Amino acid sequence: MQLRRKFHRGQMVVIMTLALTALLGALALGTDVAVIYMNWMELRKAADSAALAGAAYLGPFTIAPPASTACNWGGGASPAYDVACSYAENNGVAPSEILSIGPAATLPSNETVPPGAQTLQVSLRRSSIPMFFASLVIPSGSNFAAAVEATAVGPAPIQTMTQGMFPLGLIGVAPSQSLDYPQPVSLMSGSGANLAWLDLPTCSPVGSPPPARTRDHGANLASDITNGSTCSYSIGNTLTTVSTNEFSDHSADIEQAMWQRIPNPNLPPPSLEQLNSADPQVAVVPLVQMGSSTGPGGRTRQTATILGFATLWLMNYSDAGTSQTIGAEFMQYTDQYGVGGGPVDYGAYSQPFLID
Repeated sequence: MQLRRKFHRGQMVVIMTLALTALLGALALGTDVAVIYMNWMELRKAADSAALAGAAYLGPFTIAPPASTACNWGGGASPAYDVACSYAENNGVAPSEILSIGPAATLPSNETVPPGAQTLQVSLRRSSIPMFFASLVIPSGSNFAAAVEATAVGPAPIQTMTQGMFPLGLIGVAPSQSLDYPQPVSLMSGSGANLAWLDLPTCSPVGSPPPARTRDHGANLASDITNGSTCSYSIGNTLTTVSTNEFSDHSADIEQAMWQRIPNPNLPPPSLEQLNSADPQVAVVPLVQMGSSTGPGGRTRQTATILGFATLWLMNYSDAGTSQTIGAEFMQYTDQYGVGGGPVDYGAYSQPFLID
């Protein structure tokens, strides 16, 4: 009986030893998998941040590279590549682990790039990842590696304003004209005008393209000032304008609407970090080229064709009867409409975004 009890104890020791070995092996293998995953995640985050940071410098902006940019990947020809390289290294990537930085050679089949946009692709590979248990069962000299690739799209001209456009066109300002933030802008109608009041239609459903032919003769101008247009506008759309006589018929309502949009006259715009597209003094306006068209009965109407979009901070308003003056500040774009740097092009641009 005593011998039998010893046998059971010995058997238990063997079973426990085997179980402990299997448990330690599973634990070590799990540790190896976790180490590989952690290295992959580090590379993933570094590639994403590098691609996004670099892509921001692909727009038509003059942006000084950050002081921490020590890389010279682009040979000085492209700050975008230098910034991407720097961001990768600042996120724990060794210089030898950066395989390539440059335009995307290929894109996923379900991804497209907006017209006028450039891409930036970052490829990283870490070939020496420390192992524990796996190194005991896999022949020596085997390499454990993790590789990632991130592609970002840089700023592109915004082609369409989906809702809320302010019914005022800026004349004689090309989308490539550069202004600092903030930059005072004085807009005047009448003789030598650099603004045009736009006769914007009402769209149903909201956000649908404007009808081909419409005129409300300025009747909805005050409402459009207050709420913004309900239509969706794109570069190339041609709009009719509100004539001086039509404006005069509704001048009182228009002036009231303007002051509703300017609750704090002459208040400077907030800092870039505090911009809010919901603020009533923020107005997204089209840049327009003036022209004319012949309507029914041979009557000539003034038209405005959209060249691009910009965002203004409304400061003050005055109506002298035959002309109106709006004081404003050019702004960096809020998230809803696009983003730029300073100095930036005087036209709205989309934000950089990841596509892979």
